[in-house]
Amino acid sequence: TYMKDVQKYKIPFGVYWFSYATSAKNAENEMDSFYKIASAYRPLFYVLDAEDRRVDGSFINAAAKRLKVVSDNAKTGLYVANHLFSEYKSEGMDTALWDFIWIPRYSNTPPTHRPCDLWQKEGTKIPGISGSVDTNYIAASGRYNLQWFLREEK
Repeated sequence: TYMKDVQKYKIPFGVYWFSYATSAKNAENEMDSFYKIASAYRPLFYVLDAEDRRVDGSFINAAAKRLKVVSDNAKTGLYVANHLFSEYKSEGMDTALWDFIWIPRYSNTPPTHRPCDLWQKEGTKIPGISGSVDTNYIAASGRYNLQWFLREEK
């Protein structure tokens, strides 16, 4: 029902997949499933969520390459846990395989890892919503503006 309303009201959106991959082949299979499920909704971009320690840098690379193939070179992003970024890099994670990098860091101090195009920070109260909502910002160190993410580049 969320997707019907998003499409009805023409709200721009992307989709993400939380990875539990335990091998490069498993990561590729996840991306096949991800694209098969999400592509019908025509998202602006596809994001791999790497926050599980079972995932390693080489699996992230395999996922990036596979997602580019199955999505016909759509915009792709990597949502990578701030506390795991360095570990994934030491395992060979290649951030250049992704169009953008999105890092959650739940404090008022932005992530120091580079590249960092989007920063998710601690929750904010929004009238009408119980609890707090994570907020996302185009990082000061980011390579793109809002129009790039919305496909409104001139």
